[in-house]
Order: sequence, then C-alpha cells, then structure tokens
Amino acid sequence: MEAALIAFLIIFGVVEILGGFSVFVVAKSAIHEILGTLAMGFAVMTFGLAALLSEFKLVRELLEKSKSPPPLTN
Repeated sequence: MEAALIAFLIIFGVVEILGGFSVFVVAKSAIHEILGTLAMGFAVMTFGLAALLSEFKLVRELLEKSKSPPPLTN
C-alpha cells in the first residue's frame, strides 16, 4: 500500500511540474508567473514527501528485520 502511495506522489509531482511549467511559459501577467512558480514549488514538496515516506518504509523494514526474539527465562 505504501509503495502505491509513493508512486502516486511521484506521478502527481511530475504532473505538477509539467502544469506549473506550462503555466509559467504561457504567462501573460505576473500573477500567472507566480502561480507557475508556486506549482513547481509544491511539486518539489510532493517529491520530498514521497522521499520521506520511502525512507520511513525502509527504516521500519530494517527495524522489523533486526528484532531479536525475547530472552528465555528459567
């Protein structure tokens, strides 16, 4: 499930960058340039969120793998 969310965030980030770039290229006023820049900035944050989720997933897998069994008591 996490892999699907990470993939979705990456795809959404690419779409945001393309949309922001296209708005920035055809901008007819300063507000359109600002909107394009903001869209590209939000895309960077989306990629960052995907990277964080990927790292959290890796850390959780490593922690689950390294857990030792409980000690034996006599």
